[in-house]
Amino acid sequence: MKLFRRVIVEKRAALIPIGLAIAANLAAYFLVLYPLQSRVSSAEVRVLAATRAQREAEHQLAGARATQTGKQAAEIQLQKFYHQVLPGNLADARQTAYVRLTQLAAETNVRYERHTAEETAVKNSGLTRLQLLIVLDGSYQDIRRFVHAIETAPEFLIIDNVALAMGNDPNARLILTLGVSTYYWNGRNAT
Repeated sequence: MKLFRRVIVEKRAALIPIGLAIAANLAAYFLVLYPLQSRVSSAEVRVLAATRAQREAEHQLAGARATQTGKQAAEIQLQKFYHQVLPGNLADARQTAYVRLTQLAAETNVRYERHTAEETAVKNSGLTRLQLLIVLDGSYQDIRRFVHAIETAPEFLIIDNVALAMGNDPNARLILTLGVSTYYWNGRNAT
């Protein structure tokens, strides 16, 4: 310990500037560099958060663009369906329904007895529904072929309901009451 005191006393002139330099360095570190380092760390955290937010926003933008593209493709397909698959007017819808059903009945050996028809505008669209209630008679196999022919026909025909009845006579033909619909584009009641 005496040696340490002696060194301090003898080398005081050299140790004072060194001590002041150490104190100045510590003061500079705690007063200037440490706050700057904290700000830099805080800025790095903000940059990382901003980068994550940017990636998430880009991901959401890509999803929104894909949704928009899908919506546009669906709209194109829907317009194609309306104007190329569905009948274009009431006359075409009647042709599709009456004439085609009569042809299918003749092809499958089912007798077309009578029909009733009703038109209904589909709310909030440019479509009108032509709904038929038809009564036919025939054997069970012929009726099955007739229903299958409707289901596989290229025309847009929907079977809404089916009722099959048998008369009192065991040899009697079956009576088929069939609800069939088709739609056509009129564009008037679209919103």
